[in-house]
Amino acid sequence: ECSTATRGLNAPGAKQPQFAGSATAVVIKDAGDDPDVTNGREIVATVAFSDTPGIHFLQGEGVGRVTKPGLKQAIGEAAINPVPREMIRQSVEAAAEEWEYFGGLSVVISVPEGVALAEKTFNPRLGILGGISILGTSGVVEPMSEDALVDSIVLEIRQRRVLGDMRLVLTPGHYGAAF
Repeated sequence: ECSTATRGLNAPGAKQPQFAGSATAVVIKDAGDDPDVTNGREIVATVAFSDTPGIHFLQGEGVGRVTKPGLKQAIGEAAINPVPREMIRQSVEAAAEEWEYFGGLSVVISVPEGVALAEKTFNPRLGILGGISILGTSGVVEPMSEDALVDSIVLEIRQRRVLGDMRLVLTPGHYGAAF
C-alpha cells in the first residue's frame, strides 16, 4: 500500500526528508485467491530527487516495457497500468507536499524476480518484454472473478485488432483447444 511508504517518511519535527537523495519501500504482494505469479514476491518502489520537474515513472528491474500497440501505455513505456500509476503518483505528491518539496521526482518500480515470472504470463504475447506488468484497479485485492477473466480476454482481442488481425477464433476449454 503506497500510504504505508508515505507514513514511513514522517519524522517528528522534521521539515525535510532525512535521506540522501532517495527512499525505498518494499512490500510483499498478497494476491488473495487470485492465481497471480507475483503472490508472495517483493515489489520495490524507489523515489529519488530529479532535476526534471514533475513525477516521472522509470522501468526498474523485472518490470516490463511495452513493445506493441493496443495497451494502455505507449510503446516504449514501463508496463505500469494507469490505475497503479495514478495511485503511486498521488501518494508521492502527498509526501512531497508534506515535506514542502516542489521539485522533480523519479519513481522506479522494480520486481526482483519479474523477468522470470513474466515467462509464466501472457506478457510476451501482449508485447510486454523484460519483466512483468504492474496491474491494478483499486489497490484492494478482490476474490478472483469472471470479470477479471473477461477483462483479460477483452485486452487480448483489442490488441489483436489494433495489430490488424480480423479473424477471431474462440475455443471453449481444453477440448476446444485440442480441436
